[in-house]
Amino acid sequence: MLSDKSYARYFGQSLLEEILHLDEELSQAIANKQDPAVEEELERSLDVALSDADVVAKNILEEVKKPKVHVKSEYEKELDTMMEAALAPGKKAKSKGPSCPDCGAGVKHLSFHPFDFGQSSETGYHDAGERYHCHKCNSKGDADDVK
Repeated sequence: MLSDKSYARYFGQSLLEEILHLDEELSQAIANKQDPAVEEELERSLDVALSDADVVAKNILEEVKKPKVHVKSEYEKELDTMMEAALAPGKKAKSKGPSCPDCGAGVKHLSFHPFDFGQSSETGYHDAGERYHCHKCNSKGDADDVK
């Protein structure tokens, strides 16, 4: 079974072939000085085919102009929230889970990495913990800073 687009393409192609065929026949009839009644019939047929093609073209344009219904995915909704937050600096984005302290990007843009530098020579305390990296703004820092 043909889809609506395939049917429209097939129907449009058929109309175009018919118009070209009728135009060729009419040109030959005029060149061969055939009976004026034959010429008139060919002209009427060509006018009908051109009118049909005009209607098809208008229908296609109307179909293209119709607004498409689009349901946003969770990712698109989260992206919209982040964009609103970026455009309105006074407001904080509503985020689910941790977010970058610099740009507000959600957990999808963050990665966490443990580190262990051993004992600090300055303080004598063990220096270990977790760091974050934001892949959106490329900021890095202590994982405790991520909200």
